[in-house]
Amino acid sequence: ELLKKYKYDELMIEITRKCNLQCEHCLRGDSQNITMSKDVIDRIFEDAADCKQILLTGGEPLLALDEIEYFVDRILKSDWTTSNLAMTVNGTIRDKRLIDIANKFCKSKVICSLYKRQRKRKLSLKGGTKLCRIKRS
Repeated sequence: ELLKKYKYDELMIEITRKCNLQCEHCLRGDSQNITMSKDVIDRIFEDAADCKQILLTGGEPLLALDEIEYFVDRILKSDWTTSNLAMTVNGTIRDKRLIDIANKFCKSKVICSLYKRQRKRKLSLKGGTKLCRIKRS
């Protein structure tokens, strides 16, 4: 019997539980040495027919760049109509591979949240073509 594949407007996927910080305000709890396997990523594409928007979270997603790149490659090879791929990161990891991955997708957005002395600032980078420069006060 064939299982029905569902189309989603939005999926939030925790790609890793690893994190390089221990923020008091974190709602995810303590970090764990767990990252989504490529087999699990493949299963998402087997079980879902489409998804318009995807949010990759963690832990710190940038600690799983290989898996993120694999996920983006799977989106591009699929029939999915994904128009928005977003990641929520803590802004402490700078890796040029992220720009390469974002340029593959050409529609990515990176949001960095900086926490210092109980203040929150957000910096948004759209298009995936420039590195995020963060000025601390």
